[in-house]
Amino acid sequence: MGYITYPRSGGSAKDVTRAQAAIVLIEQLLIHFNANDLNSLLALVARIGWANLPPALRARLWKLLYYDLFESIQARATADYNVSQKRMQALTRTLTAAALKSSDRYGLPLHQQMTVSADISVVLAPKSKHAAYHSEVLVFDNGMHAVLTADSSAEQYPGHVTSHLAAALRAHDASTREAIKTAHRTGTLVTLNLLADYVLPSSSQHGAIPRYDIAKIPQGLLSHGVVLLAILRALYPSRQMGRAVLQDQQVQIASSMRDAQQMQTSATVKKVLPYAGEALCLVLYDNLETSGGSSAALTQLTLHPQPTHLRTQLTVKIPLTDFTVSAVGTLWAIDRLGSMYCSKPELNGTPQDDELTPHSDELEWSVQSITSGTPACIVGQDDDLWIATEEGELLHYDGQSFSTFAGIMTPIRMKEVDGRYFLMGHNRQLLECIAGRWHSLTFAQTVPAGIAIDDVTHLNGELIAVSSQGLILRQQDDGLLTVLLDTPGIPWMGCDVLHGTLYLAGGTQGAYQLVGTSVISTQNNADILAVTTIGESLVYRLPTAPNPVVLRHTPGDDPRWMLVKT
Repeated sequence: MGYITYPRSGGSAKDVTRAQAAIVLIEQLLIHFNANDLNSLLALVARIGWANLPPALRARLWKLLYYDLFESIQARATADYNVSQKRMQALTRTLTAAALKSSDRYGLPLHQQMTVSADISVVLAPKSKHAAYHSEVLVFDNGMHAVLTADSSAEQYPGHVTSHLAAALRAHDASTREAIKTAHRTGTLVTLNLLADYVLPSSSQHGAIPRYDIAKIPQGLLSHGVVLLAILRALYPSRQMGRAVLQDQQVQIASSMRDAQQMQTSATVKKVLPYAGEALCLVLYDNLETSGGSSAALTQLTLHPQPTHLRTQLTVKIPLTDFTVSAVGTLWAIDRLGSMYCSKPELNGTPQDDELTPHSDELEWSVQSITSGTPACIVGQDDDLWIATEEGELLHYDGQSFSTFAGIMTPIRMKEVDGRYFLMGHNRQLLECIAGRWHSLTFAQTVPAGIAIDDVTHLNGELIAVSSQGLILRQQDDGLLTVLLDTPGIPWMGCDVLHGTLYLAGGTQGAYQLVGTSVISTQNNADILAVTTIGESLVYRLPTAPNPVVLRHTPGDDPRWMLVKT
């Protein structure tokens, strides 16, 4: 164990040149529109490797393209309606493709991938109460819409959209239906085939059962019901696949993926919390064969560099979405099928399938199904637990029974900070639980409405919030959240405090600490996704890797940075 080094590119020269040329074309188009210049721009943008661009250049190009040019072209009147619609559709497809290419967070659902990596806000459109499980529409903050499909064709943007559009209209509420119709009419709606890159050649034959290269499908795509439905229909072509069957058979997908995937495993440390004086990590695996048959594990580890002492406290064969540790040391976890797990025999349910039974050598786990939705995050104590679902519900468990409250769609995370519970989301959503009720915190007008709130902490008695859109916010005495620091190009993924100093996870830009009203880089050789204070150390989460590790930083010690296996 020792100092770590990661290769880091300063940006491909060709991609930088293309980006600079694209900026020149956009600026020309904003002054004087020319159809040929627009066509040249779209072709050029399609060739840019967004991940290779320096952050400042990428942010500038994206703003000009995604906001300024999109608004300018959309507002441009033309006598030929069909020309306007086709022009907007070409631009919308190009922007959608660019947003997809800007992200390497393949373990996240598409809207979260794009929001985290592309400095934009993308959400799932709200559905009607009894909506079909598999129909989803992405809503971009510049007005674009994308209907998600999983066709057996290799077309990423299918030309025949009538049936997909009809399903989307049936599944969503009245205001969303009108927005979808408007977007379709104006050319700002695309139909995005999520499985286009994974269709096997035999699927193109007339009458053939669709077949997919399941081993290559990213974990994030499996969070979309339309993908799960397509895979299940391919696996079981003679069965009817409604919502209930879809949920019941998710484990079959995991089994098929285990058989199909290669032996090499990648794993992601999704969360780290203090536990019994050590660290407890939630580890997700994308290959069941080489992870001992487990899709998720809670692993307890010491933070000593050599040797690392590991104890697995829980393994399950379905991805866990979150966990928390109560003040008395009880572990609580949730999975994507709607079940909750407790490290004590507190719950009285049974797993939906024998394959989903939790296993542990030390703890007596119990399990209970709690919702038909998708649990996203959890926080609280044994008699005061809160669970937020992707569908916008808040579940409360008082130690005996559950009650349901309104929450927010696609929440990002829940966190306890010095006894206060917070719920974070997209579109500038930050809620605090006060006396058993959740209240929205207020923001100054200078804080953009479309930002995500990715983490919160306390610094010298003040609430600090960070956003992956490059903002660090501070709560004033009057309760208003204002901008403390605006750092374009640094996606703040997480924050925590050690000895009165604010430490920050800066995504692709590394780790930082706040000094006065400036941020100072402390580690720029690793992508940092989150930071958690444990004892006298800071533990940083890293991206998906064949061997899951965390990065430990103990300020003042030598060596100060160390990789620790999980």
